[in-house]
Amino acid sequence: RDLHYPLRRQRQMCIRDRSCAACHGTDGKSPGAMPSLYGKSSKYIESSMLSFLHGKRKGTVMNRIAKGYSEKDIKLIANYFGQLSNK
Repeated sequence: RDLHYPLRRQRQMCIRDRSCAACHGTDGKSPGAMPSLYGKSSKYIESSMLSFLHGKRKGTVMNRIAKGYSEKDIKLIANYFGQLSNK
């Protein structure tokens, strides 16, 4: 049994997708005007993404981007970025 699979899966998903990294940086530290994800908890990121997904939070592009993910995908993304600042 591969105990590291969940972490590898999270990393593969975020790196493969690049939609997060393009604006928020590969390490969650935004290189520009977009908010950084680094230092945010996984719960905060997940809650924000779910709010975008379900139209409860308005954004310029995040509502459209969030619709490309399932709730399970959002949890993986949130866990990935949430754990970066805890290393």
